[in-house]
Amino acid sequence: MKNQLRSYRNLIHSNRLTIFQITVEETDLMVSASIPLESMTRELILTHRGHLESYIEQYPEFLKTLMPWHISGPAPATARARRGRRHF
Repeated sequence: MKNQLRSYRNLIHSNRLTIFQITVEETDLMVSASIPLESMTRELILTHRGHLESYIEQYPEFLKTLMPWHISGPAPATARARRGRRHF
């Protein structure tokens, strides 16, 4: 997925917003904000990826499941948000 062309991002222009891209491993975001938030965005990505990666170390099957995931015990909010969704 790295270096994947995302030409649709070239369609976004704004005179009033700061537009920036943050890439951390597989996470690749384009953000539009009223103030520069690059550092805060990168820190949030690193924090949430860290929580999720730690959870996946404990439950590796979580990474590849296509079925709703049953959570027993503590889990990061990112894992809980995915719990009831189906991915096709």
